Amino acid sequence: MQIKHQTNLAKKEAQTQGIIDLHKDDPKIDQFIIKALSLNSQLMHQKELLCQKISQWNFYCETSDKLKIQVVEMRLEYDEIL
Repeated sequence: MQIKHQTNLAKKEAQTQGIIDLHKDDPKIDQFIIKALSLNSQLMHQKELLCQKISQWNFYCETSDKLKIQVVEMRLEYDEIL
């Protein structure tokens, strides 16, 4: 009975060591946190740039609308002259 127990224990130790060896090169939690914070910072910067560009689009859309109105008015005036 004790030999069977020792055999099972040896198998479990081998499995545990295998798992440790498999994950020994995985990044540590500190490295993961640092990388995650860095990526989050980069995403926040990209979000700020996107928001700036979106706010500019509103100006360009308004300018485009004004130009369209002027072109339509000019076209109507031109048609009236003819």
